Amino acid sequence: MLITDHLNKLTLGLNCLEREIENQVGSHYEDLLSQATGVETLEDVLNTMHTRIQTLLAGVERLRVRVVEPFHRVERHTMVLGRLQASCELLRRVIRCLMLSHRLQQQLSTEPRDITKAAISLSELDHLGRDIDLTGLEVLEKEQRLVRQARSDVEKQAALMMDRGNSFAGVP
Repeated sequence: MLITDHLNKLTLGLNCLEREIENQVGSHYEDLLSQATGVETLEDVLNTMHTRIQTLLAGVERLRVRVVEPFHRVERHTMVLGRLQASCELLRRVIRCLMLSHRLQQQLSTEPRDITKAAISLSELDHLGRDIDLTGLEVLEKEQRLVRQARSDVEKQAALMMDRGNSFAGVP
């Protein structure tokens, strides 16, 4: 009997709970409907927001594609331009070295030799080679040998001139 008593009590409890739920739903019917409608509205808003976010992400991706490729192209062209500018600067210096070397040869080949102008040309050649290493350029190898020889000649002639000037002035 014990089990049937418990079953009867459970059945009575379930019936009581069912009536209470019906009473609560009946008394709060409007609130429950408005909350259900609010949930549906919220779901609609969330779906709309999700759609808009997806559209925005697609727009951002299209914009990224339109910006990234030109950016990379400009970046590559900027690097090429930098290398071209460095090459042009090197070529300007090589041309200037060739001109100064030719001028130096003329200054040393004419009689009387103009040692001061030759020294100025040597100084300009030194100045050109300070910032950039011009060694190893085939076009300048011959000129570099001539410049080294000319420097040696100019230094010897300058020393001789100093000795003559000192002996003329009576300085030992």
